[in-house]
Amino acid sequence: MFYPPLDGESVGIYTYTRAFAELGHRITVLAMNTPKHSYSVADIPPDELTLASYETVFVDTDVRWYKALRNLFGKGSYNVERFISPAFAQALRKYLQAYSFDIIELESSYLVPYTPIIRQYSRAPIVVRLQNAEHIIWQRLADEETFLPKRLYLQLLARRMKQFEMTLHHHCDAMLPVSAVDEAFFSQIAGCDKPLFLLPFTLNTQLYPRADEHTDSDFPSLFFLGALDWAANVQGLFWLLDGAWQRIRQQHPQLRLYVAGRKMSENIRQRLSSYPNVVAVGEVPDAAQFMLSKSIMLVPLLAGSGMRVKIVEAMAVGKPIIATAIAAEGINYTHEKNILIADTLDDYIAAINRCVSDQTYTAAIGREAGYLPKPSMT
Repeated sequence: MFYPPLDGESVGIYTYTRAFAELGHRITVLAMNTPKHSYSVADIPPDELTLASYETVFVDTDVRWYKALRNLFGKGSYNVERFISPAFAQALRKYLQAYSFDIIELESSYLVPYTPIIRQYSRAPIVVRLQNAEHIIWQRLADEETFLPKRLYLQLLARRMKQFEMTLHHHCDAMLPVSAVDEAFFSQIAGCDKPLFLLPFTLNTQLYPRADEHTDSDFPSLFFLGALDWAANVQGLFWLLDGAWQRIRQQHPQLRLYVAGRKMSENIRQRLSSYPNVVAVGEVPDAAQFMLSKSIMLVPLLAGSGMRVKIVEAMAVGKPIIATAIAAEGINYTHEKNILIADTLDDYIAAINRCVSDQTYTAAIGREAGYLPKPSMT
């Protein structure tokens, strides 16, 4: 689902929908309403409804153990199978029969199984915007997993997802990866023989408030902001807490870490409560305002692909960020100028110590991150 724009996927879809509309294009959006992204078109603000015509179809993409078990004895990717829906296919046919389109854009590789239907009813070129090279995420999750049965299963998911992604270019007319790492995979390893354009995520920084215009942030404080139903976010967060939080508190006993994000389960909330000075915030109504209220963003991702939209948004706000190199992939950054890169627990502790101990330095990192100035009011 594209609305509300709360996480990286929905923010990306929303941003490009608005951009196409502002360029004068007529847009039709057929979206999956999933348990993860569920929202009624009737609740979309009226001014947003002018951007495009919308229809949603509920698709149950939740992981079901019996379907996952059955998939073990097949050859396809269970990650992809979860997005195959007869109801969505029927809605797609309805639109393709009723309207003529110049371009049909698929948001993520998970929609590629619908290309035979599109080819049957339309001659429009099919473009796939690749938010991630998905197999890279699953392989990185597997690499960090210590429980052997789970590690083997994640490796299987990664292997089958890679096999699927190796063939994507056979089903479309152009591909739009969002990061150079993903572009390299599709061009060099998958051997894409279709037009391939690097299209990084962008946003209008003028729409974001700036940290240097607000003096009410809680310094020093740390914050984590990310969807907590995404395994990579949970993995990275507890990697940092389990391995470094005690040592950080020994040096800064009063320092607090605020953890915010959509779909914080009761299990995660209870785990967070076991760490002193870690505050389980849960979902926040306004990500930018939450960022403004705290001082230093932590993005300890060990697995991922594509581009982390929340980092781009934090940069637009002008917040200092400590992130792993994996988290910062796809972003044109300079270490120790507009972001701090920390790939080990010791590096994370050192970066946090430096930021907490020197507010002037920390503010300078944030200013460089949000380097695009607001237009003059004169």
